Amino acid sequence: KEVIEIHRESFSKAVDAGVKVAMGTDSAVTPHGENLAELALMAEYGMEPLDVLAAATSLAAECMDVADDRGMIAP
Repeated sequence: KEVIEIHRESFSKAVDAGVKVAMGTDSAVTPHGENLAELALMAEYGMEPLDVLAAATSLAAECMDVADDRGMIAP
């Protein structure tokens, strides 16, 4: 199998299992600054759109233990 196919399958299995997935910048697959494209792939591979948004905002902040003042737009 191609690496991308294996990644797609493992990502989908993780999402189906309820694993928390947060957006990150540690990928060596694409140049830095182009990782925003991962959000579309997250949705394509099975995440719900609101979960994709959370992966890039509130959940990412939670995973970094900075959710008290980062990760969401709130009044």
